[in-house]
Amino acid sequence: MSGFVFNQEAVCTISNSLYLGSNNGGDWSNTFAKNATINNCYYLNPCGTAQGTQVTADQLKSGEVAYLLQGDRTDQFWGQMLGTEDEPQFTADAAKHIYKVDFTYNDKVVASRYANTGKTVTLPTLQDILGDSYNAHHYYSGFAFADGFTASTRVTADKTVAVAATLTDKEYFEIATADDWKAFCDLVNGGQITVDAKLTKNIDLGGNVWMIGKNGKPYSGTFDGDGHTLSIDWNVISEAAPFFYTSGGATIKNLHTKGKITTTSKGASGLIDRVVGKTTICKCISEVDITSSYAISACQASGFVSFNKSKKGDLTITDCIVKGTFNATTEKGSTGMGGFVSYNNEVVCTISNSLYLGSNNGGIWSYTFANNATINNCYYLNPCGKAQGTQVTEKQLKNGYVTKLLQADRTDACYWAQQLGEMPSLFNGNTWAVNRIYYDTVDQRWECNELNTSDYLSVGMDFYALRTHFDRNIKANKPYTVTLPCEWSNSTDKVYVLSSVNKAKGMASFSQVENNVNGEFHSFEAYKPYLVVPTNNLSYIGGSIECLVYAEPDTPVAEDVNGVQWRATYEGLTNAEAVAAGAYILQSDGLF
Repeated sequence: MSGFVFNQEAVCTISNSLYLGSNNGGDWSNTFAKNATINNCYYLNPCGTAQGTQVTADQLKSGEVAYLLQGDRTDQFWGQMLGTEDEPQFTADAAKHIYKVDFTYNDKVVASRYANTGKTVTLPTLQDILGDSYNAHHYYSGFAFADGFTASTRVTADKTVAVAATLTDKEYFEIATADDWKAFCDLVNGGQITVDAKLTKNIDLGGNVWMIGKNGKPYSGTFDGDGHTLSIDWNVISEAAPFFYTSGGATIKNLHTKGKITTTSKGASGLIDRVVGKTTICKCISEVDITSSYAISACQASGFVSFNKSKKGDLTITDCIVKGTFNATTEKGSTGMGGFVSYNNEVVCTISNSLYLGSNNGGIWSYTFANNATINNCYYLNPCGKAQGTQVTEKQLKNGYVTKLLQADRTDACYWAQQLGEMPSLFNGNTWAVNRIYYDTVDQRWECNELNTSDYLSVGMDFYALRTHFDRNIKANKPYTVTLPCEWSNSTDKVYVLSSVNKAKGMASFSQVENNVNGEFHSFEAYKPYLVVPTNNLSYIGGSIECLVYAEPDTPVAEDVNGVQWRATYEGLTNAEAVAAGAYILQSDGLF
């Protein structure tokens, strides 16, 4: 069988024609005709041997095939009323004439559209224009067409339209102001849910409740706070969080949220209200205070996620801190809070290497991190309802002990750092602050570029100090007690240890420790007590270059001499405490 001519034994030419039939033609069948000249012919489905050019139903419907069949002939043979007729028609009706609009980018045709006389075309999308080079995570701006061509432009002839030179491509949307945040909210909530963004400055939204993502359009890109802070001060009557809905592989990282949310509703969170698909939160700090007067059931206040949706949520939280205060003003409201995640049932939720430092009045159904979650290497100072993870003390938090635990055995990068005397912090690249401990990935060890203090500073882990400087005003030829957290040396002053005690005479004898042994300076032990008598006035002790600073021992180093203890007191003693302990004053300034 044959679509046009079967028995063909002479000259046969078929031009500007269309085969739309159906058949069950076999090996000796032809779509148009055997041994024929086929010019500008098209078919939807072949009849046996394919001939001409195959087209799709969409091409037929769009007007493209009618345009091709008409060709460049001035008399009209083919046409089609677009939107009404689904395939080309034989017609001389000028109203059905098809015009073509080619859209070009970098002088190359990248898309075509077709229109009847005086009608408009549907503009190609940016993805149509860029093709394989389009990246859904990039931020494109200035997308327009030359000569003011728009979706309202009437088409009265074949036309070539170029993409305007104003098109720009950035890897992410930059947010430096509150207005930028609002613009990004509008972008995402308008449908561009995968665009990545980066905060380039600290911004304060104040009372402007602008949230990223919404039902049906959850944010699915990567948001990098770049170590900056987003501040809010919201009074609302509904669920609220900087990110309202997330899904589809969303990642939020390096962001510090701060401020407060006051609500009459449930579901306030310091970062995300609802997770409805795969979401990752890493290296973020939530320091948002939440006050809820919701009285119907649990208020679901949370540091990071209020609602990890059942059977849809897939949440991973790594290297994060919650510091905010949660306050439910009703008894029912207090029954359900989450330090990190509030509602978390029948979902995947893993929280690792994280720290809860918040305060709350969470009740029976509250959880320090999250209900039904996998908790790995996480710590807290005070629980939120049910305790999870490992409780630590304020001293352990401030002396580096917890920081080392949070870093764990990871050596590929420094994730946590410690300003001695303060709470653990996420590593931000700063290594030169005084008394700041960080993990050096090159030397594979904990380091501090300068350890410098005038008061007691508890140390909870071993680290290398590249320089030490312990401020201390000491007068020449007067005795002072000294205990340092590292080995130290002294080549000019006299250093003693207790050698004997005569209680009857009320006399204590000290023996001098040799500073120089066979030409080498003697190192004095870490955390061991010494009596120093300087030759000259001193403003500091130490000054060593690259020494190992040791973690403070659980029990102070002490030696018993004739029933009297020669004991280090790292934190010092008040006079009243010393008298109560039966201590002796050795320093010339009368202090212990």
